[in-house]
Amino acid sequence: QVEIAAPGVLVDSTLPDNAYAKWSGTSMATPHVAGVAALVWSHFPDCTNKQIREALIKSTQDLGVQGCDNDYGFGLVDAQAAYQYLKTNGCEFSVGETVGGCNQCPECSSAPTSSPVAFPGCPDNERYFKVSITTDNYGSETSWRVTKENGQDQITGGNYASNRARTERYCIPNDACTFEISDEYGDGMCCNYGNGSYEVWIDNMSKGSGGAFGSSMTVDLCDGIPTPAPVAPVTPAPTLPPTLPPTMAPTPLP
Repeated sequence: QVEIAAPGVLVDSTLPDNAYAKWSGTSMATPHVAGVAALVWSHFPDCTNKQIREALIKSTQDLGVQGCDNDYGFGLVDAQAAYQYLKTNGCEFSVGETVGGCNQCPECSSAPTSSPVAFPGCPDNERYFKVSITTDNYGSETSWRVTKENGQDQITGGNYASNRARTERYCIPNDACTFEISDEYGDGMCCNYGNGSYEVWIDNMSKGSGGAFGSSMTVDLCDGIPTPAPVAPVTPAPTLPPTLPPTMAPTPLP
């Protein structure tokens, strides 16, 4: 039974002789969770290990079936959300017995374990972009990209497992306005071979969703986003000609 999820597919790892390779499995996911736990605990050293575990569970980003499920447990580990949870609640809360899995936090199983967390650190010239993908029976056929007007790719996604749900979050440039999702076979994500779907958001506002399409479908990410009004040039005040002092006529001598 999975209790909490973390990145574990094609993760960069080190090898002997200064080499690197991509590996998958729980050996890749577990260090992510352990690292987040250590990071959060370093900020709240008065918490117990059980309280840190509980904070990580209650601050996950829910994935897959709503609530705790066999594939993702309570959801994706989220370091910032766990930090905010303990910053708000402190370490003065009780924790039940360690039982593991979905029974570790029964009150967390009936609903998503955290509210949506805004992506931190997007600068003024970028926007928060979120995409949720639920693949059909042929997940590897699905790919997507976000491009600028000139067609230049800004971010891309693909190489997904079949019949899985995942959510990805990025900061994208303000002028990256086109989201395109493609199916290599040309039959979309739904509904001939499973019930796949997608949804995209900009700054937590849904911009488009679906699943039934052919080879590809596009979404305008800039539609409905207000454009700043042009600033009118400042008109200088008219310059008045200088006023000359009056000239006094000479007074004749008597």
